[in-house]
Amino acid sequence: FWQLVIPIVLHGVGNFAEIFRAGVLALPRGQSEAGYAIGLRHGQVMRLIVLPQAVRALLPTIIGQAVRALKDTTLGYVVSYPELMHQGNVLGSFLENDFLQVYFEVAVIFIALNWLLSKLAEWVETRTGRTPRPVRPRPNTAPQIGVPKTN
Repeated sequence: FWQLVIPIVLHGVGNFAEIFRAGVLALPRGQSEAGYAIGLRHGQVMRLIVLPQAVRALLPTIIGQAVRALKDTTLGYVVSYPELMHQGNVLGSFLENDFLQVYFEVAVIFIALNWLLSKLAEWVETRTGRTPRPVRPRPNTAPQIGVPKTN
């Protein structure tokens, strides 16, 4: 169990820390300066001004990282393969030797959970307006020198 938990937790904490660091650094400097100007301490500025804005901007990324963390737990399949097989055998024998059904249901639940989390991330991304929009070419409205006007 700990062979699985410790690496996944360390990896996840590192990723979340980098996500939050990037979000805090992406905010305009004036946000924190305004907090300092009204007399807030550093911790208050981070808690009351900076982090709420960063979390809102990073919500799709945070959900995406949560999906990745869920997928990383499949590493437990490799680490604790004998335990997984033992529990599957116990459950399969309880269900009158229907091992295929047990493993199929586990796979369906895993896929459904990953799909739902991915859709949640897409919904949050579109809801917060963080999806990249296609760039439209601007019409050339600047007058050009030496080119005759066509009417």
